[in-house]
Amino acid sequence: MLSNTAVARPFVQLIALFHPWGGLILLLLGMGAGLPVAAQCPDPKPVLVHLFLGGVYDTETGIMHDSLRVHGLLPLTEPYSALGYVHKGGGGGELSHPSVFGIMGPDAIVDWVVVELRHPNDPGKRIATKSALLQRSGSVIAANGQPLTFCVPAGKYQVAVRHRNHLGVITARSVLLDGNVAEVDLRGPDAPDRVRGGTQALQALTSDSTLF
Repeated sequence: MLSNTAVARPFVQLIALFHPWGGLILLLLGMGAGLPVAAQCPDPKPVLVHLFLGGVYDTETGIMHDSLRVHGLLPLTEPYSALGYVHKGGGGGELSHPSVFGIMGPDAIVDWVVVELRHPNDPGKRIATKSALLQRSGSVIAANGQPLTFCVPAGKYQVAVRHRNHLGVITARSVLLDGNVAEVDLRGPDAPDRVRGGTQALQALTSDSTLF
């Protein structure tokens, strides 16, 4: 399995690997400030997910609080693999950096989540997964602070999100991944209409929706 991040080393090393869907992937380990260097994908599919976790949502500010980050309780390495979650499609072992966790304000990191791409006709079948970082504003980004992308063929996928202390959600309809940014917003009061299970899957508040 190809890990989707590697820690920068004080030298440059280029590794060529063949992706199971075809094409050559180049993994660069090089000089830098210690930030993870992502495996290069010939045609990455960006996915911009937005969501709120009910347990840390602040109704007064309209965003989440980041107490875990403030108190230094967030690990730099994604925690889900150690908890027994088995990643698919190259995900797992994502590594962040203190500079990413040092960001404050609405872009501050709240916690780790898992984003899954599932088969459009068989939502129980996971195609690719990644551990990612959730910001206070609700946006999900890659572990290195960059936009979240997947190395999958163009097509439609159902998008699911998991968190270790909340119920997972999955989109009611498939989302097209074609190289343009595919946005999945699960925050608004009408968000339950966009997920399987509706209000049993998302808690609808006055102005927003949150995961149970």
